[in-house]
Parts: sequence; C-alpha cells; structure tokens
Amino acid sequence: MKTRMSDVLKIASAFLLVFVATVHSQEQNILLQEQFDNISNWEPLLFPKIKEHSSYTVVADDEGSYLKAQSNASASALIYKKKFNVSEFPYVRWRWKVENLYEKGNAKNKKGGDYPIRIVEDYRAAFGESPPQVASIAIMNDSDNTKESSTSCVDYIEVFSK
Repeated sequence: MKTRMSDVLKIASAFLLVFVATVHSQEQNILLQEQFDNISNWEPLLFPKIKEHSSYTVVADDEGSYLKAQSNASASALIYKKKFNVSEFPYVRWRWKVENLYEKGNAKNKKGGDYPIRIVEDYRAAFGESPPQVASIAIMNDSDNTKESSTSCVDYIEVFSK
C-alpha cells in the first residue's frame, strides 16, 4: 500500500457504528493497544448461516504492520479474546482505510446492510441500551448481503480510559 494510511478516515464516518472519543489528556489508562504485529490475541467469529467467510491477515511493510480484511460475498469477524469492563474502559480509537465502498450498500435494510469494515465497542450507540458490564471488541468486514467485494485495513486499535 503506497499511500497506506493517507486516505484513512476519508469515508470512515459513513460506516461509523461506535463512539470515538478524542482525548486531549495525556493521562490515559490503556487496556488494549493493538498494532497488529500478529493476531494471536484475536479469534475468528463465524456465523453458522453464512457459508463464505471474510479473511483477516497481517501485512508488514516498511511503515509497520496492519490488519488486512477482505470479503467477497462473505462475512465473519475477529473478536478480541479478552473481555473487559466497558465502564472502566469506555473509549476506543483506531485508524483504518477502506479501499472501496459497496455499490449496493444500504444500512437501512438487510439486503444492503454490509460494511467494508466496522469496529464495534460502543454497545449503547449500536443497540440503544446499556451494555453488559463485561464485553469485548470485534472487527468485521462483510459483504454477504450485497454479494460484493471489499478490502480494508486497520492500522491500530486502542481501548482506554481517561
């Protein structure tokens, strides 16, 4: 990726499902600081009714490493293996890049409810109710409904408190 992260967040707001806090304080308690040197802290999350699964690989280049997520009429996720108290660590930030958008994508209906990448941590924003005390974080690239293809990259993810 020549311009690896130069277009990061250009289109991310269209797919944002989580609350991202901009933290100006230097004092932070970081629970997770994932740089994607490997994915040993993550495990696949497969959906029984979906036959084709998205792929997740670590790619290293001269700028570092990142997670590459690819889908082709598929869906699956990676879920962080460790659970944490979301009240104690309510903030998440990341940097990602989406290489393409879906032509048939439409979050308002199931047929178009696919996303080139999504990171889900803010339960209240996603589901409209308070989250359980203990939860985890997941990364997902899905195109099972639109039957399209997508490649996206995640440079890092941090989960923290102020």
